[in-house]
Amino acid sequence: MSYLNKIILIKLGGSELDKPGLLDELGEEILRNRKYTFIIVHGGGKEITKELEKHNIKSKFIDGLRLTSAREINIIDEVITNKINSRIVSFWIKKGVPAIGLSGWKHNLFEVKPKEIKGHQAHFVGEIVSVNTSILLKYLERSWIPVISPISKNSIGFKYNVNADEAAVAIAASLSANKLIFISDVPGVAIKDKLIEKISVTEIDNLIKSGIVKDGMAVKLSSILKSIKSGVEEAIITNWSCPDVISKILRKEKVPLTLISGGVNEYSKST
Repeated sequence: MSYLNKIILIKLGGSELDKPGLLDELGEEILRNRKYTFIIVHGGGKEITKELEKHNIKSKFIDGLRLTSAREINIIDEVITNKINSRIVSFWIKKGVPAIGLSGWKHNLFEVKPKEIKGHQAHFVGEIVSVNTSILLKYLERSWIPVISPISKNSIGFKYNVNADEAAVAIAASLSANKLIFISDVPGVAIKDKLIEKISVTEIDNLIKSGIVKDGMAVKLSSILKSIKSGVEEAIITNWSCPDVISKILRKEKVPLTLISGGVNEYSKST
């Protein structure tokens, strides 16, 4: 299966989904780069927070991860799977993108277990134990573009809120993706307001432990570290700075981003 060498996994941040024109432009990017195999994983972010507020529930986070109760998990699933995922897929199908919506729990994409966060029992927050790659390969072999909601379930059927960054990393690692691209609301990792264009995996622990990066970015970098160690060639954090940002990345043209790989890093040079 030669396409396994060309897998590009894109994680769409929830905050970016509301950006005017993004879905249209990303759909066009996928169509013009069909020599690559694309997989999309998305979160829910602000849309989840707004929906929880309608139910008088205040969102709580520890280290960038959303604590999730039994009441919240069904609301979150409704937002991510039934609203956001369906919206992306239906929009792209109308544009000619062969997208197919996949749910972590409906399609048994992941095996998960309860996650502990700094000693806190996170209730219905899940940690991925394994990825059911055979399900994904079935769709990839038929040239579908999987659009994945990360909400999953455990072995006895309880739903768990799985962080979309962690889901993206787990899939990328399981398929040895060529590139893992995070489309975020920031162009990458910034230190003292300076964008760091390259970071080595050897520096990630120090960046997190020192508090230079924290919250959601710390979660992202921790996940990226696992992906690089598991065989993903490189990970990129960027924002939707232009309509053809994916094409430019694939052509190695300059766009605002942070590249994480096992090579020489810019962070060490700057400290």
